[in-house]
Amino acid sequence: MNKKITSVRVQIFFVATNAFSSPSLDSVPLFEYKFSIEIEKALRSGEMSIHRAAQYYSYIGEYAQALSIPNEVQLEWGFDTLTAQHVEYFYQFEAQDAVEAILK
Repeated sequence: MNKKITSVRVQIFFVATNAFSSPSLDSVPLFEYKFSIEIEKALRSGEMSIHRAAQYYSYIGEYAQALSIPNEVQLEWGFDTLTAQHVEYFYQFEAQDAVEAILK
Protein backbone atom coordinates (compact mmCIF):
# COMPACT_ATOMS: atom_id res chain seq x y z
CA MET A 1 0.00 0.00 0.00
CA ASN A 2 2.86 2.37 0.80
CA LYS A 3 4.33 1.78 -2.68
CA LYS A 4 1.02 2.71 -4.31
CA ILE A 5 0.79 6.00 -2.42
CA THR A 6 4.41 6.82 -3.31
CA SER A 7 3.76 5.92 -6.93
CA VAL A 8 0.72 8.19 -7.07
CA ARG A 9 2.69 11.04 -5.47
CA VAL A 10 5.49 10.63 -8.02
CA GLN A 11 3.01 10.60 -10.91
CA ILE A 12 1.30 13.72 -9.61
CA PHE A 13 4.69 15.42 -9.23
CA PHE A 14 5.67 14.64 -12.82
CA VAL A 15 2.32 15.77 -14.20
CA ALA A 16 2.57 19.02 -12.24
CA THR A 17 6.17 19.73 -13.26
CA ASN A 18 5.45 18.96 -16.91
CA ALA A 19 2.51 21.33 -16.87
CA PHE A 20 4.68 24.19 -15.66
CA SER A 21 7.97 23.40 -17.37
CA SER A 22 6.68 23.94 -20.90
CA PRO A 23 3.89 26.49 -20.61
CA SER A 24 1.34 26.72 -23.36
CA LEU A 25 0.13 30.18 -24.34
CA ASP A 26 -3.43 28.87 -24.16
CA SER A 27 -3.27 27.75 -20.54
CA VAL A 28 -0.76 29.91 -18.68
CA PRO A 29 -1.32 33.66 -18.58
CA LEU A 30 1.88 35.50 -19.40
CA PHE A 31 2.50 39.05 -18.23
CA GLU A 32 5.09 41.46 -19.41
CA TYR A 33 7.12 42.25 -16.31
CA LYS A 34 8.90 45.57 -15.96
CA PHE A 35 11.33 46.86 -13.38
CA SER A 36 10.13 49.73 -11.17
CA ILE A 37 12.51 52.11 -12.92
CA GLU A 38 11.01 51.17 -16.32
CA ILE A 39 7.49 51.80 -15.04
CA GLU A 40 8.46 55.18 -13.58
CA LYS A 41 10.21 56.17 -16.81
CA ALA A 42 7.18 55.21 -18.93
CA LEU A 43 4.91 57.18 -16.59
CA ARG A 44 7.08 60.31 -16.78
CA SER A 45 7.30 60.16 -20.57
CA GLY A 46 3.56 59.62 -20.96
CA GLU A 47 3.98 56.23 -22.65
CA MET A 48 1.99 54.52 -19.88
CA SER A 49 -1.23 55.47 -18.11
CA ILE A 50 -1.31 55.52 -14.33
CA HIS A 51 -3.75 52.63 -14.28
CA ARG A 52 -1.46 50.48 -16.43
CA ALA A 53 1.42 51.39 -14.13
CA ALA A 54 -0.59 50.13 -11.15
CA GLN A 55 -1.06 46.83 -12.98
CA TYR A 56 2.65 46.49 -13.69
CA TYR A 57 3.55 47.32 -10.07
CA SER A 58 1.18 44.58 -8.90
CA TYR A 59 2.80 42.04 -11.26
CA ILE A 60 6.19 42.54 -9.58
CA GLY A 61 4.83 42.55 -6.03
CA GLU A 62 5.04 46.31 -5.46
CA TYR A 63 1.54 46.38 -3.97
CA ALA A 64 2.04 49.50 -1.86
CA GLN A 65 3.23 51.38 -4.94
CA ALA A 66 0.27 50.07 -6.97
CA LEU A 67 -2.19 51.17 -4.30
CA SER A 68 -0.59 54.62 -4.01
CA ILE A 69 -1.61 55.45 -7.58
CA PRO A 70 -4.77 57.58 -7.62
CA ASN A 71 -7.86 55.51 -8.24
CA GLU A 72 -9.78 58.02 -10.29
CA VAL A 73 -11.32 57.27 -13.62
CA GLN A 74 -11.44 60.28 -15.86
CA LEU A 75 -14.61 60.23 -17.89
CA GLU A 76 -15.89 62.93 -20.15
CA TRP A 77 -19.41 62.16 -21.23
CA GLY A 78 -20.74 65.72 -21.46
CA PHE A 79 -23.22 65.32 -18.62
CA ASP A 80 -22.08 68.44 -16.73
CA THR A 81 -25.29 70.34 -17.33
CA LEU A 82 -28.87 69.43 -18.02
CA THR A 83 -31.11 71.44 -20.26
CA ALA A 84 -34.72 72.13 -19.35
CA GLN A 85 -35.70 69.50 -21.90
CA HIS A 86 -33.58 66.87 -20.12
CA VAL A 87 -35.03 67.76 -16.73
CA GLU A 88 -38.57 67.52 -18.13
CA TYR A 89 -37.75 64.10 -19.59
CA PHE A 90 -36.52 62.73 -16.26
CA TYR A 91 -39.56 64.03 -14.35
CA GLN A 92 -41.83 61.71 -16.33
CA PHE A 93 -40.46 58.68 -14.47
CA GLU A 94 -41.87 57.56 -11.13
CA ALA A 95 -40.85 54.93 -8.59
CA GLN A 96 -42.50 51.52 -8.79
CA ASP A 97 -42.45 48.41 -6.65
CA ALA A 98 -39.70 46.26 -8.19
CA VAL A 99 -41.41 42.90 -7.61
CA GLU A 100 -44.64 44.07 -9.24
CA ALA A 101 -42.81 45.60 -12.19
CA ILE A 102 -40.79 42.41 -12.75
CA LEU A 103 -43.87 40.21 -12.55
CA LYS A 104 -45.64 42.32 -15.18
